[in-house]
Amino acid sequence: MEQSRAAAFLRGINMHPEQLDLDRGTRDFLIWMQRGLEGEDEQALPMIPAFASSLPGGELRGRCCVVDAGGTNLRAYLVEFSGGEPQVLDSAHASMPGREGPESFEGYCRKVARLALPFYRRAQALGYCFSFPAAALPSGDAALLGFNKEVEIAAPKGRLLCRSLTAALLELGAPELPFSLVNDSVAAMLAAPAVTGQPMERCAGFILGTGLNLCYAERAERIKKSPEASAAGGTMAVNTESACFGGFPRGEGDQVLDAASACPGDHPLEKAASGAYLGPLVLETLKLAAGRGLLSPSGERALAELTELPTAAVSALCGEEELPGLCGEDAGLVREVCRLLAERAARAAALPILAAQESSCPGQELLVSAEGSVVRRFAHLRGCLDRLLQGRARLLEIENATAIGVAAAAITRSMSAAR
Repeated sequence: MEQSRAAAFLRGINMHPEQLDLDRGTRDFLIWMQRGLEGEDEQALPMIPAFASSLPGGELRGRCCVVDAGGTNLRAYLVEFSGGEPQVLDSAHASMPGREGPESFEGYCRKVARLALPFYRRAQALGYCFSFPAAALPSGDAALLGFNKEVEIAAPKGRLLCRSLTAALLELGAPELPFSLVNDSVAAMLAAPAVTGQPMERCAGFILGTGLNLCYAERAERIKKSPEASAAGGTMAVNTESACFGGFPRGEGDQVLDAASACPGDHPLEKAASGAYLGPLVLETLKLAAGRGLLSPSGERALAELTELPTAAVSALCGEEELPGLCGEDAGLVREVCRLLAERAARAAALPILAAQESSCPGQELLVSAEGSVVRRFAHLRGCLDRLLQGRARLLEIENATAIGVAAAAITRSMSAAR
């Protein structure tokens, strides 16, 4: 009974999972990808060339010092490739500078250098994962666009990140090494060929946690908006910025959530599937159900008192847990709405993966290095996603994926320079 009532309600507000058609959505996503590669602005994805690539793991040789600068933590690693499974030999971590108070850019670089120095002295390349806005450059460096995520570091736009860190390391008596800087989605993608031994064309990186994003391997000649990228030849990692895709049907719950968000109209795909938004989306949809008389008076009162619903709670409600104050029929309806909206979120999340498979390795299985709390911990959504991808893509959970992917990019660049 609750299943049919929940399904009918969601169809009526255009939010039933079957109303998000995978075949049509994948075709539209491919169109947005192509327009982004050509530099078109309207109905196009950013499609940011990373100027980074990776050889299969069996071909990589050497040690790399990896720096991972995130919103909360600063980490350093020593990663070794010796023809087999890549190994993380050592690691260290600290709080991200600028998290507890203002910091200068020079002070930030000095703190990073001191943390990384013991590993850098034992390495032949520097890999830098930078989780803040930066413009990738053909040299493997990136120009800083600014810090966010509540990190207070004063720095003018345009500062070269790897060059600045290298300068701080040189002041400590370290040698100059080849370098490569990438963001987290690119790092996740480059971990897959390093670990599986498959060529880049069969690999992608997928982030589904607080946010949503996908990076895949693209033929450089197709990146027409960037003369430097298209002239590079071979295959290059491209950050799609998938969260920006808007070519899918949005229902009443989506519209209510979007209007209440800090950036209305922005990142529509992320608002349909990611951890930052899925809980609030479910709550807004349940309140629509209550407003249309689908819940008892006591159920309506219980929902009216609910001011927030984290995505982790939605995961629990898809199982055996119940919201306080709900009777049997109300609890059953809530469970079915949660399960159907989780399936819809899985369909939304599947679109960039299926489009990447169609673009880079049609007819073959795409190996996807998957990172993020939602893809790892939301059991019902993950099960739906695995079923949707079956036969076309497979999600891999790679330990230390960020460190391995960044190191693979830096070692690949180091080996290419040596030739």
